[in-house]
Amino acid sequence: MKSYRDLARKAACIPVIAAPRFGGEGNFPPPSVAGGDYSLVPVRTTTGGTRRNIQVAAEYYPKAQEFAAPNQHTLVAVADLNEDFIYPVSIQNWKRC
Repeated sequence: MKSYRDLARKAACIPVIAAPRFGGEGNFPPPSVAGGDYSLVPVRTTTGGTRRNIQVAAEYYPKAQEFAAPNQHTLVAVADLNEDFIYPVSIQNWKRC
């Protein structure tokens, strides 16, 4: 079993966020979208000293649409359950039609 100190030395800070931008009210996005609306879940990683962003889930709406039925991506969990330093990202999609 690895100690917390061993894990802290090897682990890196991996930012993961869920970022929706929709008008409307409540927990779900409205059926229509405004220009510039989005829902995304990006992950920033560093490999060999190079930073890169990975879009786990992403929807962009550059123009307004009367009926788009957009997905709202929600971050559910990020967990390294077996200490292999591979972090599965679980997301959930909400859609109101």
